[in-house]
Formats: sequence, structure tokens, C-alpha cells
Amino acid sequence: MKMDSSFWTNLNLKHKIRKSNRLFYDQYRYCAAGELNYAKLLRGFDRETLGYRIKTYRSMTKNEFGYFFYSYGQGRKPINDRVELNLYNFLDLLESIENDHKIVLGWHDFYFYTNSVDDVNRVLAADGVYAKPVVETVVTHPAKTIVRKRSNYRYRAYLTNMLISQDQQHKLVNFFSTHETETRLSKTFRDWLDKDYKYCRDSFFFDYNDRGIALFLEMTVPGLIKGTLKIITQD
Repeated sequence: MKMDSSFWTNLNLKHKIRKSNRLFYDQYRYCAAGELNYAKLLRGFDRETLGYRIKTYRSMTKNEFGYFFYSYGQGRKPINDRVELNLYNFLDLLESIENDHKIVLGWHDFYFYTNSVDDVNRVLAADGVYAKPVVETVVTHPAKTIVRKRSNYRYRAYLTNMLISQDQQHKLVNFFSTHETETRLSKTFRDWLDKDYKYCRDSFFFDYNDRGIALFLEMTVPGLIKGTLKIITQD
């Protein structure tokens, strides 16, 4: 179905474009996000399990309920009949969707991924759902590439979520000190190298030109590099 932003506007849904080198989960064009009270209880998408969870939460005393959600930072009112009905109706809706899709649940929100505009509209129009902007992915550059307005480097390497030893961190500090003029580190990665915290994040990256640098780093700390992208400049 061909559409533009006016299509979403006419349905009172905000629409955002996400330019990327890949679709959501490499297969879905749209992400429909929304808020639904106690969406997390839908995990497993089983009606009997949902009923058990709702019964458990509704049987809590006011103090028990308040303490539980205060502990998890989830400040919401106890489940009432309307919330319960909305959850069951939403589960029925999801079970009726025949097109391929994926849904990720938070405590009181969800992310619905699909290629169907009709399914986006059905999900965001469901009872009890507060719709957030629909995000549409437009693939603007090849896979395993990243677009920057300008850059002095050809490649970008992203690191892996992993715990490293103090010795490994010292090796990293020494490595990038030696190759300071040949690499550019993200600010968060550079700041992290100066700290004692030993857990590496996959948001850390560095740019470089010589492929041998990435290979040498892999030998220094095996498994550290999650993946590399070719940098495409707009200049």
C-alpha cells in the first residue's frame, strides 16, 4: 500500500521517518508504539496465563500492591475492570492478526513491528491504547554501512557487551594511546577507558582506516568487536 505522511495525519497518528541501512529486525518496515496499562502481563500471549496474572495482582492488598510497584519503579493504580477488559481485548486482537509481526512488551507500553499498515491502525486504535508516533524505516544506504556528513575515516567498529578484566582494559588504553592518530573514539568509549568500571557497552565505537587495526585489537582482546560498518560520506 503506497502512502505518505498525510495518510497517518488523516488517521490522527503522528508519523516519523527513520533513515537506516536495515529494516527493523531486518524485516519490518513499521514500528507502532503505544501505552497500554499492564501490557507486561500479556507475556506468553496465553489467555489462561493472563487470567492468572491478573487474578494475582488484583488479590494484592493496597499496601502489597503499592510496595511491589514502588520497588520496581512502576507507579500505577491497581488493575480495575476496564484495564482487565482492555488486556483481554488486546490479546484477542493480536491473536487475530494473520500477517507476520513481532511485539515487544514493557510494563505499560509495547512496540509492534509489521509491514502492514492496516495492522498498525488496528493495534493503535485498540481500547486502552495511547498511540505514539508511527516510525517508518526507509532504507537509504546498503547494509553494513553508515552515512555521515563528513569523516576522515573509512570504517567504524562497534564493541560487544562484555565484562573485561583490568588487564584487558589496560591493554586497550595502551593500544589506543599507540594508535591515537589513526583512530577516533566515541566520547562514551573514551570516557570509559579512563574509569575503573569494567563492563564494555555495545554503544561504544571507534573509527579507523587501516583494517589491520581492528584485527590487531581482536588479538589484544578477543571477542571485543561486535561488527564493523563502512562509512559513507555525503561530501
